[in-house]
Amino acid sequence: MKVLPEMKRAELNKNGIKHIIIYNVVFDVTTYVTKHPGRQLILKAMTEDGLVCMIRRHGRNMDILRDRLSQLAVGKLPKAEQTDLTQVMQEYDQNKVLQLIIDLFGKQ
Repeated sequence: MKVLPEMKRAELNKNGIKHIIIYNVVFDVTTYVTKHPGRQLILKAMTEDGLVCMIRRHGRNMDILRDRLSQLAVGKLPKAEQTDLTQVMQEYDQNKVLQLIIDLFGKQ
């Protein structure tokens, strides 16, 4: 499991750096976003947690997804700033994308 430093929301998306949040984990997508076909969906995750979007749109290339998430992860939100994902966790309990994210970054 990758250990990540805490990053407050106020620190994100400054100086031209583009951060997104998925499962309360912060990802630097500054260079990656221009290459991804779902660019607009990625940019939406700059303002809200993109976990559900990730679950619904990914799942075929799990090895590539694992590598990409590992490479782009740069931090995690402090507990006080985390989105409550309890309902999402229950709804997608057996989802392989959610399981991959939990394996990589731990249960929130």
